[in-house]
Amino acid sequence: MNSYIDDQVGRFLVRLEELGLPEDTIVIYMADHGGYMGEHHMIRKTKALYDCLCRIPLIISWPGSIATGEQRKEFVCAEDILPTLADLIGWQAPEGIQGMSFEPLLTGEGEYAPRDAIFGEHGSPGRPATLDSPLTVPEGALTPDFRPSLKIGDRGLIKSVQTREWKLVHYPGQPYGELYHLTQDPWELYNLYGRPEHQDVVAELRHMLLDWMVESEDCLPLSQEEMAGE
Repeated sequence: MNSYIDDQVGRFLVRLEELGLPEDTIVIYMADHGGYMGEHHMIRKTKALYDCLCRIPLIISWPGSIATGEQRKEFVCAEDILPTLADLIGWQAPEGIQGMSFEPLLTGEGEYAPRDAIFGEHGSPGRPATLDSPLTVPEGALTPDFRPSLKIGDRGLIKSVQTREWKLVHYPGQPYGELYHLTQDPWELYNLYGRPEHQDVVAELRHMLLDWMVESEDCLPLSQEEMAGE
């Protein structure tokens, strides 16, 4: 699959060169999600918020306008793409969008306030599994049966907040959760959620998650008809 995508991206870029369009074309390469590929003893994916699933590639090219060969470590997310493109081409971003333009990171011009944290979420029907729920899981990492009902964590809504040091995964209404010290445990193998010495960290991250959920509510203005009906 990697070779196939590499081939097709190569065909696209070669054709841009043939048409003389590279300097007039912004190319963005990204993915929808990652895969375990051996992490956590699994191969494909589950309904979880591990970094190997949530962290995706983001490569942006615009010869003559964006420097080549640079790597950045700032937090950006998928909803940042729209306002960034709007700024790059001089368009007004639509009202109500939730993303934040990272144009200054690409052009080296203007002010940029980096994010302190990045957020993730997953939602599927039903409630999250309880600790005493009987769970049936696939036998082995290469099992052909990957129906959603056989994936731990495939039910309910979960959200996460991640800083440079910590990641919290919140399961609403459940006594369990996930907390990882990313600088000491970058592979997210040791869940510290239930440890008394880390409850202050859990509380702080929950506040950050709550603030984000409130700030990311629909902020589009009411229509004239809706305002007249109040």
